Amino acid sequence: MTKSDCDKRIAILNAALELFSENGFHGTPMTLLADRANVGIGTIYRYFKNKEEVIVNLYRELKGESVAAMRENITKEMPIREQFINIFENLLKFYIANPQKFSFMEQYSYSPFINCAAKQQVCSAYAESLVNFFEYGKKHQVIKDLSTQLIFATANGQVVSLAKMHIAGEISLDDKIIRSAIETSWDALKR
Repeated sequence: MTKSDCDKRIAILNAALELFSENGFHGTPMTLLADRANVGIGTIYRYFKNKEEVIVNLYRELKGESVAAMRENITKEMPIREQFINIFENLLKFYIANPQKFSFMEQYSYSPFINCAAKQQVCSAYAESLVNFFEYGKKHQVIKDLSTQLIFATANGQVVSLAKMHIAGEISLDDKIIRSAIETSWDALKR
């Protein structure tokens, strides 16, 4: 893919993020997407078969960004507690710094518009890295021996709820409050 091709693809995905946030999936026709991306309608179909493929690719890009943010400054040498706190602090800070991206990822996660196979494919890297981390913590008896899904729901659910509340203006999060919240989650899950 040439730089020009890459730029057009990025322009389409950026426009899709804006329009899906403004109008939802169903309220965004491909013609409007082409106008916002400043490309011809045929250009969109050159990169994506249909709207669902635009949505899946956008979600894949954003999930990749969130995984990269989540892993920032994490090393395997760190104690499990510090890894946990850093992972979820990073994730929460990414969400509140990128409310439009967060909103899209939440909308996508619960949308019947997208097939389950596409969701599972996109989410697997994100979930796999956390599942492996939680399993490692359980194996080394640092994290409670609960189901991995329950551990994930406890840790990730708190992050998602706090991000939603912050974005809605219901709570104001600073580094100290974020740290305390994540430590509370850790305290619920540690052995």
